[in-house]
Amino acid sequence: MNDKALRKTIEAITLPIVELAGPTPEGYELLNRQTVTLPSKLITTNIAKQVTLNPFGDKPQTFIVDRVADVKALPFDHASLGMIMVSALPLSDHDAHNGPYTAAIKQRVAAEYDAVCSGDLSVIRYALHLHLYKEAGRVLAPGGPLLQVWPHERDIEAAQQFGLALIFERQHTDHAVVFQKLSGS
Repeated sequence: MNDKALRKTIEAITLPIVELAGPTPEGYELLNRQTVTLPSKLITTNIAKQVTLNPFGDKPQTFIVDRVADVKALPFDHASLGMIMVSALPLSDHDAHNGPYTAAIKQRVAAEYDAVCSGDLSVIRYALHLHLYKEAGRVLAPGGPLLQVWPHERDIEAAQQFGLALIFERQHTDHAVVFQKLSGS
């Protein structure tokens, strides 16, 4: 998919657009570079109503999100979202709450990716990106895009297991991918 087709796909969305693990005050470079205008208000979510970030390298700022949502169990109905956006989602639940990875956490996350990429979707526990794809496959309407910044090296392979196909990839100052929920998945 080229830039123009991606812009048309996004601007044609009629269902709600949700940002997970937000907000992203500096915006999404992929959308900014292509001058994409979101067709509806972005609903920001995070695991807490109030989030403190240091987005511009200055002093920390506190933001209030529109809705509390955990990527492991999104509070949205089946096929109810037009698009999901996520930037810098931690790779594992441990990383999100306890800081740096240990060798044991790395091994558990790698084992989950191995299992999922082999077709066993029942093992997901620690890997937040795998939870993201499972939930995106459930809540996105057919054809709905998932824009992800900074994917893991095995995310493209893993996302396919949940009915999400890679339709766009851009490596500029950030690495962004766009998946699309396949019809009938």
